[in-house]
Order: sequence, then C-alpha cells, then structure tokens
Amino acid sequence: MKTILIIEDDKNLGETLKDYFEYKGYKAYWSENAEYGLELFKKHSPDLIVLDVILPDKNGLEVIEEIRKTNTIIPVILMTGTEFEAKSQIKAYNHGAANYYKKPVIPEVLLAQIETLLSPPGEKSFAIGKNRIVLDSQRLLLNDNEYLLREKDALVLDCLLSNESRLLSRHEIIKTVWPDYHYKDVDNMLDSAISRLKKLLSGQDELTISSIYGKGYTINIKRSDKN
Repeated sequence: MKTILIIEDDKNLGETLKDYFEYKGYKAYWSENAEYGLELFKKHSPDLIVLDVILPDKNGLEVIEEIRKTNTIIPVILMTGTEFEAKSQIKAYNHGAANYYKKPVIPEVLLAQIETLLSPPGEKSFAIGKNRIVLDSQRLLLNDNEYLLREKDALVLDCLLSNESRLLSRHEIIKTVWPDYHYKDVDNMLDSAISRLKKLLSGQDELTISSIYGKGYTINIKRSDKN
C-alpha cells in the first residue's frame, strides 16, 4: 500500500484529503504543522508528500530543504492559496517540488497527479556508450544514480531524447511541453529547465545538451564504435 503524507494547516482540507486518499486505497498521514510533519516523514517514510506553502511554523520550501537532506527522490506536491505568481512557482521547482497547485484543490485532480507520480505509465531507455539512461515519468536513472526531475524538466528531456541529434526550435519544445503557453514567462521557464538539465548532465561526457543561439537545442549521445 502506497503512503501519502499531508502537511496542511487547514483542518478541513487536511482531513478531507486524508479521508479521500484512504477511501481510494492509500495509507495517509496528516499534520497541521511542519515540525510534526517532518516527524511523520522520518517515522513512516511516505511515498509522496502533499505540502502547503504557508505553514504556521515554517515555510513549505524550508520543509522541502529539510526533506532533501535525507531523501532526494520522494515527490513533493506543493499547494498554495496566495503564492502562485511565476517567480514563486520557479522558486518551488528549483527547491525540488514535483508540482505546484493553486487552492482550492480538487481532491480528484490532485489524486490523478499523485497516481501519475507513483504509478508511471512506462519507461524509455536510451543507450549511452556502455551505460544507459532511463526516463520513467519524472524519475531519471542515469548510470547508477537516480534523480527526481521536475515535471516540465522531465518533459523537456524526453522531448530532446526522442529527437536525438535533431535541432529542436524553442517553439517546438514549448509547444510540446507547455501546450497552453500563452503567458509571458514561458521562455524563462524553458531556459531554467535547460539550465537545470545541463547542470544535471554536466559530468556525463557521453550525453550533452547544446544550445544553438537563436535556433534552439539539441541533445547528442556519444556512442563507442562497438555500439
């Protein structure tokens, strides 16, 4: 049975989500504050965390920082009623959030995202020299290391890998990853996603993302002659 930890100071929302998740077959724990939420995290090792941004004793981003000290993989979905401007979302993703929801939260919609994160539909595998890269929903297996990617970062990487060695324009990537891209910050979001992916792959000589100024991006896989 998968376990979900809810850290939310709104008693009505916290209890509603806990009851709904358990009704749907999950084990759920709920805390009204960050301190007890972190205790539950350490005690029960949940599979996913639903976390409010504004808590009475600590900011949600600070909670993620504490969690990432011991667990870099667990998906964390943030919820907020006020902090939803683009800069807040970007900051949240930079702190390792898997997704960012604006309240009021619809339990059915939230659960659909949770099930996507916990039950990925399948994986894509790419050979890299003697090693391999596996992209499974937002989970990346790179050689012997495992990483949890932001939702959009995973989609950008998937887009590039699926078009290996082909130059993709910014418009192509944006149209694929952000289909409803009629807002001004989408270019910055793409730049941020590319920057994080380049940093992640910086030690991988066999896998590189190249930026072609004014044109777009391409990913190249260097394979040995024996492959």
